[in-house]
Amino acid sequence: MIRGDGRATRDVPTESRTGVFIVQGKPREPAGIVKAIKDTRKEALEMANDFLNQGFPFVTIVGDGRVYTAQEFALTIINGGDSDTWREQIEEAISG
Repeated sequence: MIRGDGRATRDVPTESRTGVFIVQGKPREPAGIVKAIKDTRKEALEMANDFLNQGFPFVTIVGDGRVYTAQEFALTIINGGDSDTWREQIEEAISG
């Protein structure tokens, strides 16, 4: 978890991590943003789901060099981590 001062609550060297995901739960008010660092897609999606169940109206996941909504991120798991596939599916759904 990341505290209000921006420091992580655990010290793991960034260079030794692969596939790190930052899950953010944002309330309607600017104060009170909660962040968690997860090592796998599954853990990140579970944390995002927990934030949604806690009533956070805005939940995002930062990973793969992108910022996802929880719904978009779930599609990356369904598609085996292929972020281009979910993007194509969203574009198809929008265009009809």
